[in-house]
Amino acid sequence: MRAWLRKFGSDVYLVDIQKGKEGEGRIVSVSENVKDGQRILFVPVSVMMTSASAQSSSIGKRITDSGCTVKSSHTWLAAHLMEEKRKQKQSRFFQYTCSLPLRFDNMPINFTTEQKRLLKGSSSLEQVKAMSNELRQEYSTLVEHVKGFDYSFEVFVWARLCVLTRAFAIEKNGRPMDALVPVADMLNHSNNPTVSWYYDNSQKGFVITAEKDMNKGTEVFDSYGIKSQRRFFVNYGFTIDRNIFKHNQAVITVTLSSLDPAYKHKLPRIGTGAGGRDASARFTVSPGYRSRGVGRMLSYCRFVTAKQEELNKAPDKFARPQEVGIISIPSEIRALKRLEQSTLQALSMFPDPLHSDHKALKTNVFRNANDRNCMVMRASEKEVLHWFVGFCRAMCDLYRRLSSETTAESRIATFNKMHKITWRKVLGHKWMQSYKDYIDDAVEELIFES
Repeated sequence: MRAWLRKFGSDVYLVDIQKGKEGEGRIVSVSENVKDGQRILFVPVSVMMTSASAQSSSIGKRITDSGCTVKSSHTWLAAHLMEEKRKQKQSRFFQYTCSLPLRFDNMPINFTTEQKRLLKGSSSLEQVKAMSNELRQEYSTLVEHVKGFDYSFEVFVWARLCVLTRAFAIEKNGRPMDALVPVADMLNHSNNPTVSWYYDNSQKGFVITAEKDMNKGTEVFDSYGIKSQRRFFVNYGFTIDRNIFKHNQAVITVTLSSLDPAYKHKLPRIGTGAGGRDASARFTVSPGYRSRGVGRMLSYCRFVTAKQEELNKAPDKFARPQEVGIISIPSEIRALKRLEQSTLQALSMFPDPLHSDHKALKTNVFRNANDRNCMVMRASEKEVLHWFVGFCRAMCDLYRRLSSETTAESRIATFNKMHKITWRKVLGHKWMQSYKDYIDDAVEELIFES
């Protein structure tokens, strides 16, 4: 492939490509010492596949002429890739298509039933199922409407996974598009990348430059972005040891019980039409009070645990279930307890406790990389759930301490005293500092307004 790339004007002299260990694919390293800021790779647009070129290709035009709606932008590139793959040596991209993986056994969508059992309780299984359904629907639409679209579903999935795991989002002449870039799409991910990349309109090509000095033989790392463990796992087929904790995610379901005395009053505001049945809301959340979705989840907990007299006294405060503000200390304790119960329910869906996963990862004896990735995936979710359990218990403990004071002045004095000592020392919780946002936003408001 290197000779083919050089023929079209690529600069690939400063990179080597080697086969990696199981689960790593290929490894790109520098072929000699390089300096910070030095260009190490240039790939001209003539050997890149872009969503723009895909739409103007033969199969792209047939998709357009069919009038069918393509739901994913990746489908354009995938269709173009399948067409070029079928041409074999007649394709200008033959060398590139030959460099692509033949299989994606590392992707959860292709896992066996036995491998999926390792993910019991994990929300990643639902994500994988949703991806599979989406691909099946997209494929059926293309087969039904596009003339000559006679590729098998397996080949379509292969092409979509190639695009999903390898495409770059570039901007060419002010137009955003996806692109498959030879060699560059072999770079592995790191949260601490050693290179940066961009599309250079003046040079009409894709450029990678070093972000630090690197010695000969050093592996080159790109960043696929700051993502949750689940997204790395489902979309790329790998996991990150010690991924940035605040970006990991878990799913928590909060339920309004049909046995709630105020059920009939609350149900119309939820608008689910679940008359006579429990009504649930699912939240995908990361640890941290100010993380996306956490505020809405806690608001919903305030709503489902509200008493009838609270609803009657201030109906406007409960008009939107996921926008309920802070009401009172008793209300907040009820909401936190409900959140704790919901989180423990999510943890109960896993067959093994978190410490069992940690022990297995420490021993690090697995049949293959997929088994280990499953373990890292489910452990990361449990860690997030344990954060919320600890958060709920610590905050309830804090409210009980403050509620024992009989006057607003004494509560303020106790609050200020605890602030000076440091919350972690007072409550003895290892995550106390990470609860500070909630303390600043919610606790202070309740204490000083009580």
